[in-house]
Amino acid sequence: MEYSLDIFDKDELFALAQHDYENQRLDQALAKLKKMLEGGEFPVNVFSLLGRIYAALGLDQRARVALESFVENVPDVVPEHFHLGMVVRNLGDIEKAVSIWNDVLEKAPNFPPALYHKALYLLDSGEEQGAIELLNRIIETANDADEHIALANDVLSRLSMRH
Repeated sequence: MEYSLDIFDKDELFALAQHDYENQRLDQALAKLKKMLEGGEFPVNVFSLLGRIYAALGLDQRARVALESFVENVPDVVPEHFHLGMVVRNLGDIEKAVSIWNDVLEKAPNFPPALYHKALYLLDSGEEQGAIELLNRIIETANDADEHIALANDVLSRLSMRH
C-alpha cells in the first residue's frame, strides 16, 4: 500500500519511526524522521532516534551530530550521552570518548555500559587495577539481568588466567 507521509502529523510520524526502528526497518524509520526534519518544528527526541539509526548504519559522523544535538537539549540524559561516547570512539577519538563516559558516570555512577567500556579502555592503557575495580562494580551494582555482568565476569576470568 503506497501513501504519502504527509497524511501523518509529527507525533504519528515519530511513533511510526520508533516502531520501524524497533523492528529493524531502518530505511523506513529514517524516511519518517527526515520528513519530520523538513517541517521545521519537531520534538527533540528526533535527534536521539536519528543518532541511533545513523550509528546502526555506520554513519558515525552523522550519528555524532544528531546525538550531540540531543545531549545539548537534554543535558541530563544518560543513554544517549553514552552512545555519543561510543560513536566518538568509533570515529577514533578515544580520549574524547573516555571523557564523555566520565561525564556519564558523574550522572549515573553505576551505568554498566559506561563502566564496561571505560574498563576496556583502562585495560588497553595498562591500568589493570582500575579496570578490575570498574568490572567488579558492574557485578556488584548491575541488575541481575544486565548483559554487562556476564561480560565483566568474562574479562575478569581472562585476567585471572593471565596471572
